[in-house]
Amino acid sequence: MELGDFSANFYQILQKREDELPAALDRMIISMTSRDWLTNYANLEGLKWSLKGISSRLKYESGIENATEILTSQYQEFEEDFFQFFPEIQYHCQKFIENPIF
Repeated sequence: MELGDFSANFYQILQKREDELPAALDRMIISMTSRDWLTNYANLEGLKWSLKGISSRLKYESGIENATEILTSQYQEFEEDFFQFFPEIQYHCQKFIENPIF
């Protein structure tokens, strides 16, 4: 499933089940769906925007808004780690699909 399709499906589920979610999440859900957070996590600018938002809400200085600079400068190392680890993630996801724990 393509990311755009997954995101659209997820947002539809959120909207259908909004009565089951705490009212405190209403603003966040509106922002998430209208700004398409999930699809935007797939690009550097979207990540930067998201991390800047998280940073502005923290009560302490974390430097998280600078994480995209680290990602960019060490991208090859992160990519190698990802491709080494991803098959294990796939394996465990498939096991969960076959035998959910709930």
